[in-house]
Formats: sequence, C-alpha cells, structure tokens
Amino acid sequence: GEDGVFHDATPDFQPKGEVVLRADGVAKPVAVRYAWSWGRLAKLKNEYGFPLLPFNEKVDGEAENP
Repeated sequence: GEDGVFHDATPDFQPKGEVVLRADGVAKPVAVRYAWSWGRLAKLKNEYGFPLLPFNEKVDGEAENP
C-alpha cells in the first residue's frame, strides 16, 4: 500500500495470461513483488513451462483494488 508495507495478495487469472492481484486492506497499491524473499517458491509458469522469475516493480497510477 501507500505506507510501503507489502501484503500477501490473491491472484485472479485473466484470459490471455494476465494476472490481477488483490490484497485485503490495500486500496491503492504502489508496488508488487513476486517470490521476493527467501523461502518463497516461484509457482507461476509460462506457456512453455518456465517459471516466472522473482521481481519487484512499482505500479502505475492506473492500478486500484476495489
């Protein structure tokens, strides 16, 4: 959220490989991390079976969590 605290999010898998993330208590997300800490397994795979690599990204102003 805007306070810089990361929360676990629930994925909502969309057509064409998009993933929408939602986290309770986060009205305006500013960043997203995936498999960012030790012990977190990267479970998402692409269409060829390769795992999604860990990442840490800022979110643009268009994101919201209803």
